Amino acid sequence: MIFDGNQIRPALAQTEDDPSCEISNLISEEVPQQGGREERVFMLPNGAQVILQRVNIRTTGTITITLEDDSTGSADFSVCESYYLCAPLGTEILVQITQASCHICSSVSSEEGTEVSVDIDFCQDVQSTASVVLDIEASFCNPRDQVERSCPTPTRPPQCPVRFNQENDFLNEECPVLCSIPSHLSPQQEENLCIRTHNVYDWVQTRIDTTVTLTLPPPLPLFCVYEITELDGECTGLALGDVVCFPCELPCDEILQCSNGVCTLVLSLTDNACVDCPPDAVTLPQGFACEVPVLSCLYEVTSVDGECSDLAVGDLICLPCEETCDEALECSNGVCTVILTLTDDACVFCPPDAVSLPQGFACEVLVLSCLYEVTAVEGECTDIVVGDLICLPCETPCSETLECSNDVCTLTLSLSEDSCVVCPQDAVPLPDGFSCFVPMCVYTVTAVEGECGGLEVEDIVCLPCGDGPCGETLICVSEGCSLILQSTSAECIACPPDAVPFPAGLTCSLIGGRIFNVNQLTFYDVLSLAIEEANSGDTLILTPGQYTQDAELIIDKTLTIRGFSAALTEVVFPNTFTAETAISLQADDITLEGLSFTRTTFGVADETLVRIPPRGVGDYYSGITIQNSTLTGGKRTLIVNVEDFTLTNNTIHHNGTEKALEIRGALGTTTITENSFLGSATSLGAIYVQGATPNDLYFSGTFLIDDNTMESHTQFVFFSTASFNNVNIYVRRNTINHMTRAGSSIIFEPFNFPGIDTILIEENNITNPNTMRLAVYVDYRDGGTTAPETGQIQVIRNTLDVATPWGRDFDTVSPDAPVGFTTTGAMVGMSLTAFDLVDNVIVPQ
Repeated sequence: MIFDGNQIRPALAQTEDDPSCEISNLISEEVPQQGGREERVFMLPNGAQVILQRVNIRTTGTITITLEDDSTGSADFSVCESYYLCAPLGTEILVQITQASCHICSSVSSEEGTEVSVDIDFCQDVQSTASVVLDIEASFCNPRDQVERSCPTPTRPPQCPVRFNQENDFLNEECPVLCSIPSHLSPQQEENLCIRTHNVYDWVQTRIDTTVTLTLPPPLPLFCVYEITELDGECTGLALGDVVCFPCELPCDEILQCSNGVCTLVLSLTDNACVDCPPDAVTLPQGFACEVPVLSCLYEVTSVDGECSDLAVGDLICLPCEETCDEALECSNGVCTVILTLTDDACVFCPPDAVSLPQGFACEVLVLSCLYEVTAVEGECTDIVVGDLICLPCETPCSETLECSNDVCTLTLSLSEDSCVVCPQDAVPLPDGFSCFVPMCVYTVTAVEGECGGLEVEDIVCLPCGDGPCGETLICVSEGCSLILQSTSAECIACPPDAVPFPAGLTCSLIGGRIFNVNQLTFYDVLSLAIEEANSGDTLILTPGQYTQDAELIIDKTLTIRGFSAALTEVVFPNTFTAETAISLQADDITLEGLSFTRTTFGVADETLVRIPPRGVGDYYSGITIQNSTLTGGKRTLIVNVEDFTLTNNTIHHNGTEKALEIRGALGTTTITENSFLGSATSLGAIYVQGATPNDLYFSGTFLIDDNTMESHTQFVFFSTASFNNVNIYVRRNTINHMTRAGSSIIFEPFNFPGIDTILIEENNITNPNTMRLAVYVDYRDGGTTAPETGQIQVIRNTLDVATPWGRDFDTVSPDAPVGFTTTGAMVGMSLTAFDLVDNVIVPQ
């Protein structure tokens, strides 16, 4: 009977991760004996005799090991064991293997390989059984005719003596024989049934230990694999793309330069790790020597002056490479002067035909110039005449013509050389006070429709100047493209270096009206009318100028309203405008950018320049963005209830008696970044997260208050936490200067600290010359029944220049930094452990 251990159990491995061992392919079988199973008489302790049969079992398997260097090896093993069982003729032998395991006992490495000794042990159960048929009387539950059926008389092997199965069996004391227990069945039914099953005659169990030794061959060598990427000279048998292997040394060099005197190769690494050498690799012929090349700045000798017998124009010279190579060098040894011009703007490998600069030469950086000839002179230009040569800083390419002027003289310059050159000695300097430019009309792209050669809004383009001044606003069209261009100056000026090429095939003409609806291609002079007639999703472009708005400006549809710039595009509410709200934003996804909004401050109760009212209770307009603009005037500058609101890169001039920005409700992400809050002698806080009236207060989400500047406000940001729910607060990299406005910088009213998940105050620069104030303050004077958790207020890597003494008599203040809380806070468990102070810089007073 053959037994396959893998049919019952998976391969078994030793418990260590590295090195490891596992057993597989376990198979056990009985080894037949000539003449049948040998019989032997055994004497039991009580004097009785028993006849048992000898059974020979052979167990085979495979052992697989993995060493620490990931090398592996396998070996087959075979174990033979003999057992005396009650196994008369006619019985079968069943073998079961359990608890098999192995482990590496030792390993010894040599040049021939690694010899590994592995210990194997397993438990082997051996049973002798015979197949028998049982005859059981039974009857069906439902009445039917009797069916008479009998089973054949079973033929059974002779039985073992009864006494052999007693508990004092002396043949195997370690693993007791497990005997079958007779079953006494009481007939319950009236029909004969035949069942075939196994009858276990004998059962022994033993533990087997053995050792297997196997030898792993030494690992194959690994290589750095290179590809020939450059080839110069007589290199017979070698070609670009050939692969070359070198014994691996970690790390492999990125580049090698190899030469035998007549052939020079550059080898580039194909893989950073050691790998097998590919079969198609070639071998470098004898005589090649390889080294890691040094990168060089490669120059060409473009001028030779003096006794320079060893150097000639056209020679190549390599000099040590630094981060950037200089465009030109002047090198001299006292009797010879050469000009070196860079051939490549990056560090390169020195070519084999380069010559060395002789000893004694010293080099200094030489500035290249655009060389112009004066072709016209107008005005009082006594020092400069037609035909003079003038050198100007080199630009690539140099301009064909230039106009240079001062208050009394205008020159026309024409390019003398096509590229940057060394300024000749007979050139005359351009006197101080001259400015030079290529006369161009300069425009900014304010609207793009269709495919316009890659042009985008805010790109700068230049067009040739006509006979008259540059047009204020141009519309340029071609098939599939429409552009709106806004001039930066009415006069011809120099084209700025960041201008982009203007696409060919566009026809440009002046347009009428100062406000352009990009989507409808219509023009307006009145902003409110342009908004009224726009469709949701349209973009309005305001050309430079002032737009007077006599009534409240209500934007109640999704629009983008863009000005040329905040400095040149002004929306002004005159002194006669006294309403509480100047601009009301009442739609999702409104964007205002590049504009200046101004109103007079009268101090009306809820007066503001910009208001974003709630759409409903806890329902706010979302996606509103105000950016790159200037906001001036109003008792408050902005009053907002918002969801996913962005206020970025604006200048906010506050001259009222309240806060600059009041947030009366916020959901989602409120982004306040890169703004300048410029206060006055009456300004209170810069940013106030409302905690009192009105009642529509919903605060959930994240406040990002980053990279802003503040001047002349009593507070930078004030958080009243009453309505907070899962709020995250980030105040980072802001520059804060209270100047004469006394107050603490970042304040929390402690109504609901559990509603705040994160408070991170990081890398701010706070200057407050007013004594008895704090950089971070928890104020219980208006109430509050909660306290921050330990370390909840993270104050990290800030620079704090706060005048001492810090805090007032009713404050508890940290001795390490200007942070603290009102003493009444101790009633709700407030302590200085709420502040996590890490790496802050305290400026000495």
